[in-house]
Amino acid sequence: MRFVVLVCLVAACGKVEHLADAPLAGDGKGADANTGPDADAHGPVTVTVYDQYNLQDVATPTPDIPVVFIEADGTVTANVTTGADGTATANVLAGASVTVIYGSGTSDRRLETITGVKPGDNLTVGPMGYPSREKTSAAYTANVPERFSIDALYEVYGPCGSSSSNLAGSGAPTPVNLAFYKDCEADPMNLLAIAYNNDRIADGYIEQTGVAEGAGSGDMPNNWQPFATTTSTFTNIPTADVTSISMDKLAPDIYGWDQNGYTFDGNTTQTITFSAPLTASALMLTRFNGDNGREQRLYEIVDGTKTDYGADVTATLLPWLSIPGLDRANHKITVTVTGAGSGDVFDAEVDYYRTDANQNTTSIAWQIFGPTAGDLVMPPLPAALADNLPQSNDVVQYSFADLVEADGVASYDDLRGDLFGALAAYQRGRGAIGSKVRISHSNMLVGFTSIVTSHFHR
Repeated sequence: MRFVVLVCLVAACGKVEHLADAPLAGDGKGADANTGPDADAHGPVTVTVYDQYNLQDVATPTPDIPVVFIEADGTVTANVTTGADGTATANVLAGASVTVIYGSGTSDRRLETITGVKPGDNLTVGPMGYPSREKTSAAYTANVPERFSIDALYEVYGPCGSSSSNLAGSGAPTPVNLAFYKDCEADPMNLLAIAYNNDRIADGYIEQTGVAEGAGSGDMPNNWQPFATTTSTFTNIPTADVTSISMDKLAPDIYGWDQNGYTFDGNTTQTITFSAPLTASALMLTRFNGDNGREQRLYEIVDGTKTDYGADVTATLLPWLSIPGLDRANHKITVTVTGAGSGDVFDAEVDYYRTDANQNTTSIAWQIFGPTAGDLVMPPLPAALADNLPQSNDVVQYSFADLVEADGVASYDDLRGDLFGALAAYQRGRGAIGSKVRISHSNMLVGFTSIVTSHFHR
């Protein structure tokens, strides 16, 4: 967590509407060196807002976005408009919330609320999990040695995905060009070449580790290996809760080669077997599917050279989550939590719309983050923004909830600063072998249709 206190200049942080006698940074009412009983516990929280809808390009700080700072008791501390640099700052007490409002006053709005903030926080909001899809200036050409003269093509996986080329032939190496993006690049990087035989079936691989991204090009070693059989054994399966299990071995990480399998035979011990490359490390992604479309996921970084894997399912599972509902009268997202355990961060979203007498429709999506699974109260908003709160005739068209627990995270404090980027980073399969991320995900409600998906998933 970065505890950096920034001083907000008017030109940088935009217009601030001072409310409820709340002290502002630099106005002489904030915290000072006084440590006695009368010391002011307020402190600055800074939010940097990025373009919510620009997910496939450069993450751009966004000006003129309303940001509302609200104390835990419901007092609105400040209604701040982001400045040219996309930032907004206000002084709050520990436990306050911050709500960012995209599309304010339009027919298509999105609200993001982060609860449990603390003085000194620097928060980043949007894009969702992908800080930047900006292409870097670096590129790399992997020269893949010929395996068999009848091979069809070679595919090379790098830190940002794969590219392929047809066999060069005549014993010459086949060049495969890779591009890199800021949200996934790694230096040094691991490369994985996959061979497709003349029937275009993948059946061999080369791994090359510790490659310098900036080298521009390089020859992969001529040490082709066949795929190996991997067996995963799942024990102590609560069959009343888990209706099926599916899994993927992603080598060497989330952007790598994907081999998958599926099982459910009603027994408390089940196995999944498939063939895959034996890379130095790999990401095992297991989905435990429940009733009504509910799903839990286990992301675990493993020694990819091993041919066995397994998990105690009961010990792995987090609590199950219901489809979030909307309590319109009390401005609350309601979620039923079933089972034992907790996580590092919980979020729920409800999307609703209303149609006026002239048949004009306004759509509002509201997502709230906090440390504890359960009902989430939508914070009160100033009068000028209060029309974003649910109204009695609003129709819910979509909702979901996630509970996330990461081994490498001590608490919500470690994630709160960049909830949209940190969660994705933890499950990309890069880190120490044995690292785990678990996610419990409600099924989504889209009209009358439930589908299983998540903004955290691959």
